Amino acid sequence: KDDNDAKGIAVLINLSPRAVEGLTLGATLYHDTIPPNPSLTTRTKSIGERIIGGHVVYKTNRVELLGELFNINHDDHTSDQGYDTIGWYAQSSYVVGSLTPYYRFDFLNFGGVDPYFAPNVNDVHKHTLGVRWDLLPWNALKVEYGFANYEALDDEHLLSINLSFAF
Repeated sequence: KDDNDAKGIAVLINLSPRAVEGLTLGATLYHDTIPPNPSLTTRTKSIGERIIGGHVVYKTNRVELLGELFNINHDDHTSDQGYDTIGWYAQSSYVVGSLTPYYRFDFLNFGGVDPYFAPNVNDVHKHTLGVRWDLLPWNALKVEYGFANYEALDDEHLLSINLSFAF
């Protein structure tokens, strides 16, 4: 749902070079205006939003390497301040029969108290170990353990189980 008349613009470019089978490189650009929120004194004017990102995917029959990096820039017209939030992740996996064990590292740095994200402004480093079991071509079970290290909160240990279906 877009709460204003200014429409967002998104551009995604992917490149899959023939010289390296299984490799995909991509870049993303998104630009929008976030409307004011009169109920918050810190958001009486709009926020300009620009997101620049990129990704790398390398996939073979057994190996998958993924990485994504984003910079979210908010130009706050209430305070005339700019805020940059940087997030990235890297994931690797290796297929063994119907099981795919994987590791992922996530990083999120808010770089200040961005009024759009506030009060949820906690930098985090997260490690995730998991295994995906392809039960059927359209059905998978994932079990993950994660450890999240927050800058201003207690660390978290996370366990998740996910059963997914594709139609």
